[in-house]
Amino acid sequence: MIKAKQSPRRLQTGDTPPAVRTHKFLEGIIKLRREVERTLPDRKLRRGRLKALLHTITSPVVQLGKALRPVVSTFFAIPSLRKSLIAGRNLAAVAVVKPLRVCSAFAVNTLKRFSRRYRSSIREWIGKAIDRFDDGEPSQFQMTIFDILAHVAKARVPLVSRAALGTIHVAVMTLTGARLAAGNLDEALRLARVLNLAFRPYIRRRQLPTAYVYFQVLFYCRQYARMAREVPGKETITHHYLNHCIGVAHLYCWHPERADFYLRQAISINSGSYPDHRMLGRARLLTGELSKAARHLSRSVDFAPSTVMAHQNYAGRYDTNTYQPLDWELRRSGPMLIYDNYGQLAEDFFLLGNFEASFRCYQAMLNFQKRWRRKHRLPQTLKAKLAAKYSDFDPDQPTRLLPYEWVTQFGHIGLLDIYTKMMRLGRYPQGNHVLLAPADKVANEELLALWGEHFTIVRDETLVNELFPWQRVIGDNFMAILDENGDVEPWTLAGAKAQVEWAKHKRAPILTLSKEARSEGERTLAEMKLPKGAWYVGLHVREGGFYTESKGSISTHRNSRVEDYFSSIKAITDAGGIVIRLGDKSMTKLPKMAGVIDYAHSPHKSQSMDIFLAATCRFVIGTTSGLTTVCLGFDTPMVLVNCISNDWQLWSGNTDFIIKKVRDTTTGRMLPFAETYRQPMQGYLINNLVMQRKGYEILPNTEGEIEAAVRDKLDIILSGKRTSTRNPLLKEWRAAMEDNSAMFGAATPCLSFLEANRELLTPAAEVRPVKQEEKIGPIRFDTAPRKEIVPYRLMADPQWLPIHAKAKPALRATTPKLTRQRPSRKQSNLSARWQKN
Repeated sequence: MIKAKQSPRRLQTGDTPPAVRTHKFLEGIIKLRREVERTLPDRKLRRGRLKALLHTITSPVVQLGKALRPVVSTFFAIPSLRKSLIAGRNLAAVAVVKPLRVCSAFAVNTLKRFSRRYRSSIREWIGKAIDRFDDGEPSQFQMTIFDILAHVAKARVPLVSRAALGTIHVAVMTLTGARLAAGNLDEALRLARVLNLAFRPYIRRRQLPTAYVYFQVLFYCRQYARMAREVPGKETITHHYLNHCIGVAHLYCWHPERADFYLRQAISINSGSYPDHRMLGRARLLTGELSKAARHLSRSVDFAPSTVMAHQNYAGRYDTNTYQPLDWELRRSGPMLIYDNYGQLAEDFFLLGNFEASFRCYQAMLNFQKRWRRKHRLPQTLKAKLAAKYSDFDPDQPTRLLPYEWVTQFGHIGLLDIYTKMMRLGRYPQGNHVLLAPADKVANEELLALWGEHFTIVRDETLVNELFPWQRVIGDNFMAILDENGDVEPWTLAGAKAQVEWAKHKRAPILTLSKEARSEGERTLAEMKLPKGAWYVGLHVREGGFYTESKGSISTHRNSRVEDYFSSIKAITDAGGIVIRLGDKSMTKLPKMAGVIDYAHSPHKSQSMDIFLAATCRFVIGTTSGLTTVCLGFDTPMVLVNCISNDWQLWSGNTDFIIKKVRDTTTGRMLPFAETYRQPMQGYLINNLVMQRKGYEILPNTEGEIEAAVRDKLDIILSGKRTSTRNPLLKEWRAAMEDNSAMFGAATPCLSFLEANRELLTPAAEVRPVKQEEKIGPIRFDTAPRKEIVPYRLMADPQWLPIHAKAKPALRATTPKLTRQRPSRKQSNLSARWQKN
């Protein structure tokens, strides 16, 4: 082995020799391994955990060559990553270019001490590691890293040297950044943990570039709680981006005062960064200081005027960069953005699995909208335009606005069925229900056209742009709704209750196919070689390709393997049916099987045929996805498998289902259904990464479970008889779901699934509640005298017409209510003391 040259700087008194540092690091790994062995009694589980964790940690230290080779192969073996870095199409890829450049320069400085005689074989080493360059030459800064790492591997540097430790350091940082740019968040997070374990002093000192790469990975993976634990107090950090990341992390851990500190620190370094001002405004929203929040939000618009664009749901896919704001929007940006940012906070908390924090923000958002609705009404000029263009619009009736997040996805258009049922059952007031549907946002125009007689659908771009900002005043969303007492309620819970009521009275489905659509669909079936008079079953398996979900995405736990459905397909074909695979071209192609049509990959696929099949299948095998929601409008029978969601399901009485089970990875215990579908556990189900961090694993249904559920549905369809509600298994199910009876709407669980998992039907009264780990403080609104509140008077603008002649300050807030009881003085003092500490 060739030894590296010693560093010119001599070891000073008190310095730890490199060999001792390496020895202590390896000792720490051995202790960690023993700790894992002690805490995981199950041998099989322990073996898997050690293989995944310890091998990742020890391999860069034990075998330097194996640690460096993936750095090279990552860039050259993943064409999508290389293209993203060169073309700049991927936001994460663009963001990681800077740290990779820093790492490259750091690697050059670290390895200058090596002898030049090893550089002659660099190109030869790269030639052996890489077969060929695909799609052009790599960028120069990539080649710099590869040349250096190839040189180190050729030199076979001993592990006890300072240079080797520095090389390992750079290799892990580079590989971490590469995985992040490739969108492989799982691997990036694992490598960030390795970086933290191996080079913890750099992280604690906030030393660049190590701290930059480490916190960037945590930030992209939304590991806000970990970041808040890393920086629990207030400390001086001179890097703008680190301050921003840490401030946002504290914001989403409900530490508004600490978030305020770091965001102000970021602004002091770079005062022109609009995201810092926006997040600072959100921190003030959590403390209820609406006047200060409005000032910060308005300041953010000064730096980025297009960001004044109204926001109600991320599904709207708003084109913020190209948005042309109206003059009155810019003048009143501060107070208007209060509604938007309460909504964004609520959505972010929801995606993080924090149900309580999410719906506190939704309560504040809807209270703010309710107050504004009393003071402002839609201008008569806009009403006149709507009445002139649409005959079904009555200017004398109240108007509700549905922004275009209701049409951007196939399943979201299906939600219009639930909205209509809620309206007919009295949950929404009668009047004009205006749906914004610009052509470039509509997921399926054919499906949307079926709702034309129930909604005033606005497609005109000019009119859409004029109405769009008014969603803050008269807009309806599909996340939260106020009940008759003014308390917030999840929209899906209200929708599930409406579906139960609809099924109870056996009311007819809202949508039906026209004769023309039915005739066209039957002609297409004939072209697909479907025998005349044959009955067919739709099959939809969610795989995540439609949303290009990568490994480590928050929604991968909702996906399934189509191979697990093959025995179910055979059960249907043996019964004389045809199976039609539904979906899109991103899905796995099916092998050739008798009685199966892979419609997703066929030339006959079209928007109209999608709707025809959803409406006419004998039944549909589906899961928790958008197609399921569309089928509800036609009341198509369904059997849903591999179901998992934190939302209340909107399923009809014609639906049977089985669900994915949850296991505690620490103890191996399977969670009872009553525990899974109770807060806060139910809130965690939206995010696979949150579930893993909390120590839970979501198990897909087995092939046998799916086949048994399909056979149950076949028996119901072919016999025309449903299971009696007096069945003992259904009684046990109702006892288990007593505290959350509307969770699955009007649907019925499959008896075969309940029989096989009877031990999970623990009554709700016997299940201990899971403690909420995050401490959520109350939103306290402005208590200063009225003269100190900034009087944003919208009434002075002609676009906002007051109902009352006497103008009042627009920012006077009312306390949002989650319960009807006000907290006692003692409880308020305890909460204030906790916030202070």
